[in-house]
Amino acid sequence: MNNTNMTVSSALDGTKTKENLRQAFSKEAEAFAKGSIFSSLAGNEGNITAQRVMLEEADNDKRLSELWLSYLDELGDTLENLAELSALKEALGGNLYPAMAEIADEEGFDEIAEKMRLAASVKGAQSRELKSEGDRIASADALYSDNPETEWHCRLCGYDIKGNRPPERCPLCSYPLCFSKRS
Repeated sequence: MNNTNMTVSSALDGTKTKENLRQAFSKEAEAFAKGSIFSSLAGNEGNITAQRVMLEEADNDKRLSELWLSYLDELGDTLENLAELSALKEALGGNLYPAMAEIADEEGFDEIAEKMRLAASVKGAQSRELKSEGDRIASADALYSDNPETEWHCRLCGYDIKGNRPPERCPLCSYPLCFSKRS
C-alpha cells in the first residue's frame, strides 16, 4: 500500500497499538454498517430526523475507519484497493459463507444455510466484477480507440458521446472517469 503513514505502520509492528488500531477499525466499520442500516430503517418508518442523525454518525464512523486503516498502511491506490476488496469478497464467497452454511445445516437452520449459500454466490460475482474493473483500469490504453466514431456511455447519467477517448468528466453530470465503451 502507498500511504504517507508507512513509517508509522512499520514502527507499529508487534505492538499492542497495532492490535488496538485493528480493533478500532473493526468496531468503527461495524458502527458504520449498522448506522447506515439503522438510518435506512428509520427513514422507512418516516423518522427523518433520526435517519439524518444516524447517517451523519455513520459517516463519522466511516471517517474514523479510514483514519485507522491509514495508520495500518492499508489504503492503496485504486488498483490495490480493487484487488484487496476482490480477495476479501472471494474469501467470503469461497470459504467463509460455505463453511457457515454447513454449520447452519448441521444445527438445523436451513433457511440461514440457504441464505449463506446465496450470499456466497453473490460474493463470488462481486469478486469477479472487482477483478474485471481492475483489469479494465490496468489496461486503460486498450480502452481507447483510433476511431473517432467510438461511442462512449456515461454509466452514471446515460449521456452518450463519440470520440477516440471519453472526456475526463461527463459534460452532463460532471462526474470524472465515468464512461464505458459502447459495444
